[in-house]
Amino acid sequence: MSIYLLTQVCRSCLRRGAGVGGMSRFSRLGYKPVIQSNSYATGGPDPGRLVNPEYISKSSIDLSSVPELEPSQMLSSRVGELFRFSTRALKAFEKFEVPHSVRSDWKPTPVPTTTLRKASVELVSKLERASEEEPSSQKCLLALNGAAGSGKSTVLLHGVSYAVQKRWIVLYIPDVQPLVGGRYGYEYCSKSQIFHQNSLSSTILSRLLSLNDLSGLIVKNSKELFGTRDEQFVEAQDPPISTGLPLTSLIQMGIQNPHFGPVVLDAVLEELSQQTVRPVLLAIDGAQNLFKTSGYLDGSFRPIDSFALNVPRLLVSFARGTRKMSKGLTVLSASSLDTTSKSVAWESVIKGGKLPSGYIWPGWGAYGELAKPISDIPKIEVENLELREAAGVARGLEITKQLFGPLSDRIFARHFVSSGGNAREFRREIKHQLAF
Repeated sequence: MSIYLLTQVCRSCLRRGAGVGGMSRFSRLGYKPVIQSNSYATGGPDPGRLVNPEYISKSSIDLSSVPELEPSQMLSSRVGELFRFSTRALKAFEKFEVPHSVRSDWKPTPVPTTTLRKASVELVSKLERASEEEPSSQKCLLALNGAAGSGKSTVLLHGVSYAVQKRWIVLYIPDVQPLVGGRYGYEYCSKSQIFHQNSLSSTILSRLLSLNDLSGLIVKNSKELFGTRDEQFVEAQDPPISTGLPLTSLIQMGIQNPHFGPVVLDAVLEELSQQTVRPVLLAIDGAQNLFKTSGYLDGSFRPIDSFALNVPRLLVSFARGTRKMSKGLTVLSASSLDTTSKSVAWESVIKGGKLPSGYIWPGWGAYGELAKPISDIPKIEVENLELREAAGVARGLEITKQLFGPLSDRIFARHFVSSGGNAREFRREIKHQLAF
């Protein structure tokens, strides 16, 4: 059939479909043609009319009924309850940052929520005792021990939150791995015979000063002031660090002159560890990275030992108990998410107290000896979730609208049993398996 005949047939059909007054039978049935202004439109019903507004719109997350995690709430009777961190604690976390795993969990919520753990109450009890006991009688070092994913980082954050709200002097290291992983610049200092991390030392000093009230504290030990700048040894022209100097002025000196930062950081922590005016909390997460080779390379492209870098070396001195807080506590915890952060020395000592015999890797003997004192320090066991703790975790996910379906007793019990009570696995299962 030619194009002409096909056109005539179509016109004839349209004329036969017309009714009275030129109205087509489709118009009489109530259909009104819509003129599409967009030539690419495909027609069909308006997609917006097929969407359930209740499905695409979700009410805002209301956390007004969730109490703040204050020191007075950290009691055994409140274990398993849901809390939100206080404004002061969140300010500290913003300054110091938090571990990546915790930061990912906090993203969907306007205000981070947390479930009080049994181990958290035990840690708070240790902190209270450290602030009240005589400096000579207290245990100044503590380690959090537990399986991977048991929630050690969260328990440590609870301790930091308590100390910050109690106006302690707090220095929180959320993860040691970036400190030894090659992220920051470093220069060899011929006088100290270690590698100085100038920018990192200056950053730590800045965070320490911005969060804590250090007024009234003065320097009691004089010290030389030197450093490295552009691979050149630099010595201060002014008099060295002298007694009577306000501690805040000393910190400002290290911030304004990053090449003096390593020496200033060492002097500041020495002063804080010896003073008894205010308690000090040094919280170190990812502490196992202190007992392995770093990601830095020397001039011969060989890995540098972590204790040959000024910041890890300083932290190791507190982790081993070589330096002690006269009033306060040093708390160690290990992170297990990064597979490159494994340390045979840490795993052997913190869990069993036994060091492997024989050759493991070059320099093993040094790290084995370095980690030995840790086997004798007091430990808090962060165990798997209790039933009430798991219920608090589930309620936190439900109230922050991270669950895609109703949470029944059957679903809760299934995921609690299948995860074995492991905090990380339970959270992952109850979030994602409900969704799919």
